[in-house]
Amino acid sequence: MFVDTYIYSLHPSVVTTDSGFAVIFWNYYDLQFDSTQLMIYYTKGPSDPPGTIITDSLIVKIPYFPNYLPEKYDFAYGAQRFLYVHNDNDSANLKGIFFSYPDTIINYITIKNAKNPRIIFAFNKFYIFYNTPFEQIYAARVNKDGVLLDPYGIPVIVNSYVKREPDAVLKGNNFFLVFVQNGDIYGAFQIQPLM
Repeated sequence: MFVDTYIYSLHPSVVTTDSGFAVIFWNYYDLQFDSTQLMIYYTKGPSDPPGTIITDSLIVKIPYFPNYLPEKYDFAYGAQRFLYVHNDNDSANLKGIFFSYPDTIINYITIKNAKNPRIIFAFNKFYIFYNTPFEQIYAARVNKDGVLLDPYGIPVIVNSYVKREPDAVLKGNNFFLVFVQNGDIYGAFQIQPLM
């Protein structure tokens, strides 16, 4: 067992930090399984012996989200800050929080008409790639102070075809985006940082 969350937890996502690792996850905090909370678990590294609960760690509740489990989210770390974004079940928007260790909320983020986020930290900013309602791929940037620079998004891949499930990585100065289009997997390079 990596971490004992006491009742029932699911949807973990892990990132590396300057001093170790952070795992974000959803936790049911009552035995009726109708109340959820967003949790984050910090650890500095391997346990001894392997497989035991890590004692040099911290687990905290992130005080923000409503009482439901998101269907899709992403989590990233950079410039000593965390960005968590998810599909909002009550609207067609992405909602998220920008926070610092361990649970200090710096800003709340909403991107309207957006879903299926994928976050990358690059060029001293967070880049959120996402689908629009018309299944096109856009991006929005969040600076290291937590300010959403592109509330309406930047078109990244826009044409007459439906594109789903965007994912992206960065190598050097190049973003490589992959997505599903007409049942096939496509890829595209974005050479310049998105402006």
